[in-house]
Amino acid sequence: MTNDVNPLVLRIGDGLIPLTDSACGWLIQVFDSASLVAATEICEHILRLDPAILLWVTCVREDIASWHAVSISSLAEWLANNLARLHNSIAGVVDVEVRAVDFKFQCQSLAMARLARTQAEQDGYGSLSEAAYVCGMLLHAEHFLSGPNSSRLWPPWLRLVRSDVDETESREASFPFIASVRSARQHIQQTLASELDADLEAWDTEFPVIRALLFQALERYRDRQTSEQRFRQNLEEAKLESVRELAYGASHEINNPLTNISTRAQSLLLKETDPIKRQHLATIVSQAYRGFDMLADLMMFAKPPLPVKRVLDLRAWLPTYLDDWQSKNRQTVQLTLPTDLRGIDADPDQLAIMLDSILRNSVEWRDVGQPLSIHMHVRPSLAANNVGSSKQVDGEWVEVLIEDNGQGCCAKERRHAFDPFYSGREAGRGLGFGLSKAWRIARMHDGHIEMLASPTGKGTMMRIVLPTLVTTDVEGTDQSADDAEVAAGRNSLGSGK
Repeated sequence: MTNDVNPLVLRIGDGLIPLTDSACGWLIQVFDSASLVAATEICEHILRLDPAILLWVTCVREDIASWHAVSISSLAEWLANNLARLHNSIAGVVDVEVRAVDFKFQCQSLAMARLARTQAEQDGYGSLSEAAYVCGMLLHAEHFLSGPNSSRLWPPWLRLVRSDVDETESREASFPFIASVRSARQHIQQTLASELDADLEAWDTEFPVIRALLFQALERYRDRQTSEQRFRQNLEEAKLESVRELAYGASHEINNPLTNISTRAQSLLLKETDPIKRQHLATIVSQAYRGFDMLADLMMFAKPPLPVKRVLDLRAWLPTYLDDWQSKNRQTVQLTLPTDLRGIDADPDQLAIMLDSILRNSVEWRDVGQPLSIHMHVRPSLAANNVGSSKQVDGEWVEVLIEDNGQGCCAKERRHAFDPFYSGREAGRGLGFGLSKAWRIARMHDGHIEMLASPTGKGTMMRIVLPTLVTTDVEGTDQSADDAEVAAGRNSLGSGK
């Protein structure tokens, strides 16, 4: 392949979106950006001018339920945070005929976007002006995506917008400003010259050598990502080793005193008749149990038992698990399951512990006085590049999204959510180990878990990615002597809390 001659495209399913040479030039700057902020700014500039790349982002991003929620700034932020997906979608084509980008439709798309935004503001829809801009940019979407029945790759909200624009006038009431744009289509061409600026005109420039430069930028980005991933893995291993040493030391030095304290307090409790003293002794016993639970959680995080995996059909297992969880917690969870979901290799007991921790976090972070809503959405995923595992390829993952409408978390809390002992709540309300255990279990299943800001702007979204149909058999093993000592200490503390 000669990268300086062959056209470049963005792949999405069996569809192809052509890249202009000018778009390649801007993408070089994105992949060479030194910071996320800089990458986001460049991505926003691209999306405001290039309907082809904007179409790719809207087709790939699957968490937008309505056209009301789209904006160039939010799409740019998402793109800057998902450069790995963009990187893996760029390809040069040799034996496939790709429809070249027609500059006329790019010009019309920009003019329509500007007109839609202006019309939205004039019609009193100022809060939707950015969404109107995006819709206007995508009114010629069929001209930028090649492939059989390419419109099926569009997100549902874009198909809805296009049906309002292209079908009968009786449906135009829901999109009055877009209807106004449609009626002005015939005037776009003759007024186009006054609407364009130098940035847009540059998109029609052909500069074939820049395609080779983009491939070089992609190589640099891949090397940088590999180095960063290796650094994160080394840092992760060092952190786990430190926690492991802390867990072993704590289990030796703290477990025995806790056992003695609890045993002595329980012995005195049997003989004590004074109600106030009995209450104090009971508090001592309960706090001893709490201290032991911290040790057990610490050991679980540092050296958990290996998962005993078996092929699990989530379509059958998840409804059963949620029925049990809902009956115990008196909280409804809405579940969305696809029909084409593949099985996973997982330990069902550990999977239940992971989901328990995540759902408990949603319940404990609920907004006081507001009904809590939790939605679990399961779907096949092409997110292997976000997991950092070389064992799987795209298409062999399952993604579980758990979204709530609770208090939500700030960026700092999301960054540290899976750290041991970290809790964003006030002291005394939690041990700070629930999400740490969930993270550890996901990693032991060759998967990944992350906390995201909710797309709705309210609450939190947990994203779990697990590989499907891993064939390696992983057998359970006996606990080490240190694990056994902690377990023995727990038994010596008694079974009741």
